[in-house]
Amino acid sequence: MKGRRLSLFLLLIMVSLLATGCWSRKELPDIAIILAAGVDRTPEGNVTLTLQIVKPSAASGGGGAGEPGKEQATVMVVSQTGKTVADAQQGLATRLSRKLHWPHCLVFIVGEAAARDGLRDITNYFSRSAEPRQTMWIAVTPGQALDIINSHSEIENTSAQAIAQMSLQNSGLHMEYHDFMYDLSSGESNPVAPRIEIIRQGTPQGPGGAKGEAAHNEAVFTGTAVFRGDRLVGWLDEKDTMGLEWLRGELEKGIFTVPSPSAPGKYLSFSILKSTTKVEPEFVDGKVGFHVIIMTDVDLIEQQDTADVTQPEILEAVQKTAADEIERYARDALFKMQVLYRTDGCHFGEHFHQKYKQKWKVMEKDWNGFFADAGADIHATVAVRHSGILGKQANLRESR
Repeated sequence: MKGRRLSLFLLLIMVSLLATGCWSRKELPDIAIILAAGVDRTPEGNVTLTLQIVKPSAASGGGGAGEPGKEQATVMVVSQTGKTVADAQQGLATRLSRKLHWPHCLVFIVGEAAARDGLRDITNYFSRSAEPRQTMWIAVTPGQALDIINSHSEIENTSAQAIAQMSLQNSGLHMEYHDFMYDLSSGESNPVAPRIEIIRQGTPQGPGGAKGEAAHNEAVFTGTAVFRGDRLVGWLDEKDTMGLEWLRGELEKGIFTVPSPSAPGKYLSFSILKSTTKVEPEFVDGKVGFHVIIMTDVDLIEQQDTADVTQPEILEAVQKTAADEIERYARDALFKMQVLYRTDGCHFGEHFHQKYKQKWKVMEKDWNGFFADAGADIHATVAVRHSGILGKQANLRESR
């Protein structure tokens, strides 16, 4: 099944290549298709470029060289160190028999050392070159990008496809390269990116588990990388990431759990249907402030207590508890952005600029300082749309 899916994926690539104009036409046998790229910074200050490339045998549907009946790798990973990204790429080009082909690169991973040193020198190549696509997913790892690119997936054909698929699920913060670069260059906000790292998880079954391995290494998202300008300054965990998404108005779906308001030690879990955030800035006596209103519709998908949520007073208590939890998530994230990192990754600068255009011209250069000292009140409301109990759906909706 995995082989058939990879063949379909590569067929789509081949069709797109054949659809290009003749003057820039690239024949499939002449190119090395890049699925993922990663950049690390060496202790000497050089750049290490790592690429995950489709093996020609996978593109042709063959099994490649190897033992008969044995499943072969569908990609290869190559690395090269140079003074710049372009220099490293040129080094790789001299070692490969095919021309590197960037337009189908799915993900771009940055290692922590490179991110803390500053990304402008690295992103300069990807922004100037016409080949790497601007919609590739970007993520930052607390280790080396090489390790992420070199990882594999037990579900998808390649780790690049697995990372891209997790990004498309849209549960948690995910960032396309062009959006990251917009925040980096706009001056109204600082960029953030998903944190990705290798986690040992899963127990291989069947022939894949014959080596006696208790678990395999797989790349997963574990939070958010926080930047001030182009430099990484810290991390948010997964709960703070959800709080940041609420502040940014970008939380489209997800699940969160709150204590039961009627039974200590019991919990309720909600699935987010939609969420809207309104941010109203103010400037009084030289001080910046923000009023944040978060409105979220949810389904109740798990209930450990026995309270009847179709009863108006119980439903009101449940919704109030859920709203309090959202406010806590958002306040915790805002505290870290303001106090620990002093960087506006919340897009609050955009709202302030829109309302106070003249003042922004004066405050723009030190916006992170104004943001860090700003006051903010956060108010959340929650509407439970479905209780998960079929016989009581109508009653719950009527109670709203």
